[in-house]
Amino acid sequence: MQDKQNLAPQPPKGGVLKDKFLKQKNLIENFLQKNIKSISPKLEEVMKYACLNGGKRLRGILFLNTFEAISQKDSETLIPIASGIECIHTMSLIHDDLPCMDNDDFRRGKASAHKAFNEAEALLAGDALLADGLAMIFKAFLTSPPLGGWGAFEIIIEAIGSLGMTGGQSLDINTKNISNIKQIEEIHKYKTGALLKASILCGAITANANDFQIKALKNYGEKIGLIFQIRDDILDIDKQEEITYLRFMTKEKAEELILELLIQAKNYLKEININSQALFEIADLIAKRDF
Repeated sequence: MQDKQNLAPQPPKGGVLKDKFLKQKNLIENFLQKNIKSISPKLEEVMKYACLNGGKRLRGILFLNTFEAISQKDSETLIPIASGIECIHTMSLIHDDLPCMDNDDFRRGKASAHKAFNEAEALLAGDALLADGLAMIFKAFLTSPPLGGWGAFEIIIEAIGSLGMTGGQSLDINTKNISNIKQIEEIHKYKTGALLKASILCGAITANANDFQIKALKNYGEKIGLIFQIRDDILDIDKQEEITYLRFMTKEKAEELILELLIQAKNYLKEININSQALFEIADLIAKRDF
């Protein structure tokens, strides 16, 4: 019981790290504002509409802080990589909202890209953000190679494709008659969790993490990915007709599960010898959805 009390979500101490996360978010936003471009003014407009739409930049921030935790170096020169990851994430949101997928008319309180413009422009914007996001990451490794080399780039590529979030999206639209939580977890492990976990591993590999650290951070990423999805299901009352965690458990049980996963995530961080305070705090913020 004492462990649960110690590891339960806590408010940031003095807000110091939260200020740091805000600074990193702003650096990513500024980079995206300057570097999202197209020969087509309309395409650029749609890309910026979708990508500069109040996102938390969680995946980019996880990448930056994992790199710092392992390397003990400042991550500001790696903002292009964090921004590229955010472009890829935006692509997944645009495509997920399309009528042929989840058919959502709103994203972060605003009309989804296909509703604000049209389906063709939204599809093209998603395609462009995927390609341009990968280009941002590729150029960063090519022009100023981080410590860990190209293995980190490979991690991101795999997270996007058929073994990652694209495969997870396919599972989501093709899995019928879901009867247990394990099936939901399998879908979200890939659809939602693949890029989130890859952002952490990309930061770790870029910082030359050892195999033991990478394994622990992989487990940490999987746990906070599940926390993210469960909290999302609790908060989004409009999804209750869909297959969510709350179809199989009460809200109270879901809160208990979040706490259990949070403890597990933090225990994985405790296993490795890194300065993981930022990663501890990010887990807390995800659990409370105060990010």
